[in-house]
Amino acid sequence: MKHVKKSQWENDFMDFIQSEEVRPPQALTQNIMSQIHSDLHPSEVSVFRKAGALHLIAGIASLFLCPQFGLGLTELSFSFFHLLHQMNWALCMFVCGSLFLGAGSLATGLLLRPEELRVLSKNGFVQFPLLTLMLLGILLILSPTQPSFVGALLWSVGGVAGMTLLTSLALKMRIKSYAIQNS
Repeated sequence: MKHVKKSQWENDFMDFIQSEEVRPPQALTQNIMSQIHSDLHPSEVSVFRKAGALHLIAGIASLFLCPQFGLGLTELSFSFFHLLHQMNWALCMFVCGSLFLGAGSLATGLLLRPEELRVLSKNGFVQFPLLTLMLLGILLILSPTQPSFVGALLWSVGGVAGMTLLTSLALKMRIKSYAIQNS
């Protein structure tokens, strides 16, 4: 890029300031303003849909650690969760819920736009219990073995705890990343 002398830059700026105003068509202005408004104020339904999709994708990915569905990629993950289940069944259910739902929260916190995160936080993250119930329902339908009520409750409590913890972690990572980029 060629370096422009300051006097040339000032002349160009003065020409711009003194030029005749040209207004874009009203329809174009309305269209742009509408798009900006929808980008800055996303609907709660669209944000919930995105968060739900991210939770579902991350949840499916986390199933590769869980031996219950036979998808485990490594013998180590199978052995760890099998041992955990034998040692403390309740802790295993809690950890499983935390991993399954926490992974989605981490993805949501890292991948949604700040405006979408604002919509989620405006509602006090009321979507956590709702997502927990929806994903628990899907797992109950697909699970080869049906957990007890206590097991489902422990899984759900672990899920909400995992979502809360990992959402906080994701938001802190985003804030720190933003601070580093703007320093």
